[in-house]
Parts: sequence; C-alpha cells; structure tokens
Amino acid sequence: MKNSLLLFLGSIFIGSCIDRINIEVPDSYSSQLVVDGEITDEPGPYTVHLSRSARVEKFFLQFSKGVEGAKITIADDVGNSETLNEKEAGTYETKANGIRGVVGRTYSIKIETTDGKVYESIPDKMKPVGDVDSLYYEFESYLPLN
Repeated sequence: MKNSLLLFLGSIFIGSCIDRINIEVPDSYSSQLVVDGEITDEPGPYTVHLSRSARVEKFFLQFSKGVEGAKITIADDVGNSETLNEKEAGTYETKANGIRGVVGRTYSIKIETTDGKVYESIPDKMKPVGDVDSLYYEFESYLPLN
C-alpha cells in the first residue's frame, strides 16, 4: 500500500515537471522555393514543378499552390539550352523534341521568379546507369505477439 502511494505521488510529480519549449522560426524559412524535376537521356518532355515550402503547423490547413510566372531554363556545358513553358500553375515543361540529356554532359537549371529573384543550381554531370547483376527477393513471415 505504501509503495503504491509513493509510486502514484511520484508519477504525478514527474508528470507535472514537463515544460513546453517553443522555438521561434523566422517566417523567411517557411517560404523557401521547392524545385522538383529531372532530366534523363530518354526523350522528353521533361517536367519541373515549382512550389513554396510551408510551416509544419500550416501544412494541413493550406497546401501551397505552384509558383506561377517563373522563367526556367535548363542548359548543358556545350551551349544547348531550353526555356520551359508553363503548362499550369507551378508546372513547367520542355518541348517533346527539345533538350535531351546526354551521358557525360553537365546540366544546370536557372529559375527567375516574378519577384526578381534568380536561383541557379550547381552544374551536375549526368553519369551512366549502373548494371544490375542480380535480382532476388526474400519473404519473411511474422506472427503477432498476442
């Protein structure tokens, strides 16, 4: 009985010592430009999606619409480039017969938004795809504990 009382009082005492910590994050970090896209050595068109990041507590309340009116250019290291066309809000696309990736070349993207900001990626070299020398699967079955 005495141990039960001590355990009960101890749990109340420990549970009441929790302090919530609120860390203020500047709003400038909650609206970063998000770029989603790729270029391959397969025929296009290639698609790039532009949106803005959202704070965690607002994520479920409002979904970020795409960034409209941007000028997006994909370029390689031998002078080829293409400006993408906006298909819908935040979705940009190359022409079907436009720029195409070539293994060994280096590619970059440049984005100019309507508020005058310019974003440029670090050039990245397209490497060949590796070989798959084997493929296998393994099945494991688990029984519930209860």
